[in-house]
Amino acid sequence: MMNYTNKVAKALTVVAVIIGLIVFILGIVAANHASNMGTPAAGVFTSLLSYWFAGFVAALFFVALAEIIQQLEKLNFQFARSSVANPEPNKTEDTANIEGNNSDEKPDDYVPTYKDYKEAWAWTIGIGFLFIIFLIAFGTSR
Repeated sequence: MMNYTNKVAKALTVVAVIIGLIVFILGIVAANHASNMGTPAAGVFTSLLSYWFAGFVAALFFVALAEIIQQLEKLNFQFARSSVANPEPNKTEDTANIEGNNSDEKPDDYVPTYKDYKEAWAWTIGIGFLFIIFLIAFGTSR
């Protein structure tokens, strides 16, 4: 499990784990119920995967929210520490490149920005669509 220092982030992670466990069990119960009602195997499997996918997305939402809160707290701490220790404004990336420092090395206290993860959303949505297509393809077969 993630090592969060923020109490809210810890609580949200616990909520995510609880949601994941509850939905995992509910998926098995729903699949068992669908099986007892005479649903074909593909429908039972689709019911199971639907519950699990919805639970995974819900739990992932809470984990992501916890991570955002933790990163904001870390950023706030670093900002407070740097503004107290160094009241002068820091050099931006553009001014560093103008001065001839074209190194791709990142300092030890580097905090990633949205530019570092700009393609992650495309992968996430693409994998989600592939999973939905998989559910539709195997859920409607008779």
